[in-house]
Amino acid sequence: MADGRSSWARKNPAGAVAAFRAAFGESFEARLILKLHGRPVEMRALEAELRGALQATNVFVVRDRLDEAGMQALYRSADVFLSLHRAEGYGLPMNEAMAQGVPVIATGWSGNLAFMTDDDSILVPYRLVPVRDASGVYRAGTWAEPDIDAAAAALRRLATDPALHARLSAAAHRRAASLVPSFPLGGYFSRAAE
Repeated sequence: MADGRSSWARKNPAGAVAAFRAAFGESFEARLILKLHGRPVEMRALEAELRGALQATNVFVVRDRLDEAGMQALYRSADVFLSLHRAEGYGLPMNEAMAQGVPVIATGWSGNLAFMTDDDSILVPYRLVPVRDASGVYRAGTWAEPDIDAAAAALRRLATDPALHARLSAAAHRRAASLVPSFPLGGYFSRAAE
């Protein structure tokens, strides 16, 4: 899931496409659904960046706004949630996916580490690089460059190992159900009262 106003470079849907294609090519046995939103000029820029990948028969783009029921249906249709972000404030879509029992593969850096661990998710290795954002939304600092090959390997592993998928699904759901965020969101969580 990505919104162009938040910077395609930060959300990195191109990285998700690259990992998916490395894992499955154009196989009909897997499909990638990108939930994208942005102004028309932003959408055209992303489509140009992704070139032929969006023409693949196993890559689908949802551009419409979805209400709560539509979002729930989208999460429930997923076997895995993939986020190869370069930076996250909190990572609400990852947390929502976990709450639905969807295993998450995500960059092992940034705000999502407030609620994700190696016990309940697959955290993708990364290296820190200078920020480069063609949109100009982000201009300074460093952010993560996720390892696309490691993400592709994780996708293949979850697709071929039902026991791992089931374990991560249950662990993700338990983790999301047991955490109560404090506000403002700053990574401080406590166990929900039992």
